[in-house]
Order: sequence, then structure tokens, then C-alpha cells
Amino acid sequence: MSWEVPGMRSRTWSFNRGIARDLLRRYWLLWAVYFLGLMLLLPVSVMSSSRNPYSPDRFFNYAVLSAVRPCVLLSAVFTLLCVMAAFAWMYSMRGSAAMGSLPLSRPSLFLSSYLTVLGMCLAAVAVTALLTLAVAVPSGMAEAGPILIWAAVTAFGVIAFLGFAVFCAMLTGNLLLLPLAWLLIGCAAVAAEYCLRHLMAYFVYGMAVRRESLGVLSPLCRVVEGLSVSSVFDEAGLAIPDAYRLNDVGLMAIYAGCGLVLAMLALLLFRRRALERAGDAVAFDTLKPLFRFCMAVGCAIVLPAAVFDWRFNRSLFGPGAAVFLAVLACISAFIGWYGAEMLMCKTTRVFFRSWKKLAVLCAAILLFFVAWENDFFGYERRVPDPAEVESVSLRFLTLDEPENIEAVCELQRDIITHKAAHESAGEGQYYEITYHLRDGSTLLRNYRLAVTRDAMLDPDSDFRRMSALFNCREAILERTLGDFPYEDMLIAGGAINWQTEAGYQHLPLSSDEAQKLFFDALLPDLEAERIGQQYFFYETPEQYTDATNVTIEIIGMPLDRNDTDRQYYLSLTVQTYSEKTVAALREDYAIDPVPYGTIYPPDEYSLLADAIVFD
Repeated sequence: MSWEVPGMRSRTWSFNRGIARDLLRRYWLLWAVYFLGLMLLLPVSVMSSSRNPYSPDRFFNYAVLSAVRPCVLLSAVFTLLCVMAAFAWMYSMRGSAAMGSLPLSRPSLFLSSYLTVLGMCLAAVAVTALLTLAVAVPSGMAEAGPILIWAAVTAFGVIAFLGFAVFCAMLTGNLLLLPLAWLLIGCAAVAAEYCLRHLMAYFVYGMAVRRESLGVLSPLCRVVEGLSVSSVFDEAGLAIPDAYRLNDVGLMAIYAGCGLVLAMLALLLFRRRALERAGDAVAFDTLKPLFRFCMAVGCAIVLPAAVFDWRFNRSLFGPGAAVFLAVLACISAFIGWYGAEMLMCKTTRVFFRSWKKLAVLCAAILLFFVAWENDFFGYERRVPDPAEVESVSLRFLTLDEPENIEAVCELQRDIITHKAAHESAGEGQYYEITYHLRDGSTLLRNYRLAVTRDAMLDPDSDFRRMSALFNCREAILERTLGDFPYEDMLIAGGAINWQTEAGYQHLPLSSDEAQKLFFDALLPDLEAERIGQQYFFYETPEQYTDATNVTIEIIGMPLDRNDTDRQYYLSLTVQTYSEKTVAALREDYAIDPVPYGTIYPPDEYSLLADAIVFD
């Protein structure tokens, strides 16, 4: 005989409609503003831009896909605001006590709030997409594909950033610190890497600042830089009209999956969160050492980079910079360490707590600077084997001929040998070298070369040798004929421009004149490396002695006369040794090129003042 009484089925994990109705009643205006923002960014903005014949957004598909990025960013901000509203009770003792007295389980309370916010945001996305489909597709303005892609990626953004926001909400007990934690964690990887590289560039010779390998770990920064729209090309390499592709769609799907995982982690934290933590900077005791460490390390990276860049940007490099930055980093770590202690303890009397751990951290910081300054990891000495290099890029120029790759590697070795001279120079110019290795990886270095009068006048200096690489044969042909397919186009015209003491002179060329000048003079001189040189960085003697006062422009059109959107343009500065071009200018146009320096010699502020002499 059993005395058990049948009980009601447990509903501890059920969705509570009362909480959902309360959130909708109190915060409906927030979701209305979000919906209005989506409407302004997609249908309203797209419809208005598609009516402008001078805007690239007149292509409806392009305009729809271009709206994805701002809509995802809008979703990120509004999901944070919704989480702050839905879980605001956690950040006050009165609210925590009131919610804790309700006959609801923690999972039910969390899921009701989370699913309500998620449902309302996704509903706003769905309604916006349906309205856009109802207007655009029947009128023939666009296909449904781009609009559905917009809806899917924006929904991914909602799921991703809602999970991220609710996870951040569980970490702190202070409502004002929640958006700060959301922003810092969302951009931490990119900000830390950039500031650390920027810091190390002052004492690690060759450190490249702009390279980012951790961008995918910072979703906020990745969305700002990613989600771009690119054209779709056919097999012939031509862009298909009104066909575009949205980049990083797969990454947004991965972010959405990570958002669901973070939401589950937030639920686990919520079940173990003490209600008495309302008002605390950190909601869990186990996270306090991590918070203190992150604050100290973050300050040790960011503050020295900001202060040094503001005050000593162009005056201190090498060992002196390493010593100064090491001291500054330790001071910054002290500020971050005890600043975190003050936030957690809510008092300024914290300076005798955990000082031994801070001392260990400062010792680790000093060891870091010593190791990198002495090239313990071999970063500064690394020069790739030319046989392992497929191509090398010098800013906007790519070289792949073996002799040029060998020349770049040899120049890099000499630059490293002359490191002390380059770091101690008062004035310098940065040159970036990017090696594309055969295994698919890249090696990036950014060198500051000394720019002095001796370096400008010495043809064997590192500065002059680097400048010469930009005017080697391969560089000249890529820079001039790389985007000027003269064999597959019509030469439509051109012009001759030259400077005289009387001022600027301009002579238009007909199609026949431009064609004759190009094939009879410019092209032979290009193939013989007698024209096409350019001087990009600072001053060199060749800028005054070899370059002339004459510039020739050639304009080309596609062979297909229906292709009116494309135009080819070539501009060349005539050199004193441009044999055929100089002869053609003198015989056919009575123009006598003269060295540029005879018209505009180096002024008194130039490092080459009085160094360039003309007979």
C-alpha cells in the first residue's frame, strides 16, 4: 500500500508569461525605437538612395547588402540596452530582494527575460524584412535573395550580441559598469594587440603596428571592419552587373553560435549569483583576481602607448625607449592594480593589499622588455630565405622576380646591421616590407630608415637603395603598364603638361597624336627603363637632376564601345635620359624638357640645399 500523493509537474524551467508581459509593458518603446531604426536603415534608406542616379547605391542589391553592417551595429547597441532594462533589478538591493521573493526559479526568471528580449528583437528584424519584400519584389526593384541575406545576418547579430550582453551582465553588480565591460571585452583583443604592437615598435626594430591577428576575437571591431560588400566576377574577370556578395556571413553564423553558448554560460552564472552582489564591481569572488590582473595588464599596455605617442613620438627609439617604457608600464600596472582594488573594495585604503603579487607582475613586465630589447625571440634578426619567398610587397608595389626578392632580402640584412644608426637618427622614414612565403604565410616588417643629408647623397645608403627598388624595371612596368592594357584598348587621347618659369602649360593630344607618341616614344623608353620613375618618399638627388618638368598623360578606352564605364589612365614624368620621348617632344611639339631642379631647386629648408648644382 502506497501513501504517496501525486504532485504537480515541476515547472521550474518554464517560460513565465507574466514576466514577459511586464517587460513588454514597461519597455515597448525601446523595441519600437529599434524597429524604427531598422526601417530607416533598410527600406527607407534603400528606397531613397535607389532613386539617385549618381549614387552607387542605385543598384538595389548593393544598397540592401550595404545596410547589413549598420543594422548589425544597431542590433548590438539595442540588445545591450534591452539587457540593461530586463535585468536592471539585479543591480539594486531592493530590486534583488523583490525578485528573490517571487515564487520563481532562477532558470525560469532568466529564460523568461532572455527569450522575451530575443523574440522582440527578432520580430523587429522579421517585420522589417517582410515589409521590404512586400515593397521591393512586386515592383521589380530587387530579388528576394539580398533581403533574406540581410534578415539572416542581422538575426545572427541579434543572437550573437544578445548572448554577449547577457553574459557581461552576469559578471558585474553595477549597472554603470555593464556597458563599459561590454565595450572593453568586445574590443579587448584588437585594442590590446594594437597598443602592444604600437608600444613595441619604439624599441623592437621592425615591429609592424598595423597587423592584426586577433581581430576575430573582437566581434565589435570585426563587424565595424567586416561585413563589406564586394562585386561578383565572371570567368573572364569582369564584374557582373548588379551582382554583389556580402563578406563574413559564415563568421556571423559562428558568432551567433558563440552567442548561444554565452547565453547558456550566463544562465549557469545566474543560478550561482548571490543577490547580495548588487552594487559590486565584480559579482563573483573567483573573478576578482582575474579582474585585478586584467586591469593592471591593460593599463600597462594602453597608458604607456598613449603617453609615449603623445609626448615622445619622434624623439626616442631603441634602448632608451625600452627603459622609459618599462618604467612607465610598471607605474601604469600599479594604477590599474590598485584602481581595480578600489572598485572592488569601495575604498581608497587598499595600498598595502596584495603588493607582493603586484611586485611579481612588475618583475614579469620588466623581463618582457629585457627579452624583446635583446631580441631573445629572434624577431629582429629574422630574414627569410629568398628561395622560400614567392613575392614581396613594398607598400603598394609587389615584386616577384628572383633578383628583386634577393635584393630586398639583402637590403633587410643591411638595415638590421645598421639598426643603431637608424634608431638614433633625428629624422626617419618608415618603409614596410611584406614577404609572401610559399607555404601561404606572410612575414611583415616595418623599418624606420634614417633620412639625413649623407643618406640622401650616398647612393649606397639604405634609404637610397630602398628608394631605388621602387624604380627597378619590374616596379616600373607594374606601376605603369600593369593597369594599362594597351594591346586590348583604344588610345583615345592625352595631354602634355609642363612647368616653366612663366607657369603651368597644357597641350591636349588627339587620339592619333597620343597613339603615335605612346608607341613610338613612351613604350620603347618604358621597356628600356628610361621613363616611368617616380619619387615617393622625401628627397633624392634624382628628383632634381633626372626628372624633368614635363609630364605626359595617355587616356585609353575599352575596345567594346558599349563599355563606357571603364577608362584607362597613364601618367609619366619624362626623365632627362628618356631618349625617344625627349626627341619626340623636341621634334613634334617644340618642347625642350629641362631638369626639374632648374625650375624648382631645393629651398633653404631642404636637406639637399646647396647640394644640387646645375651648370
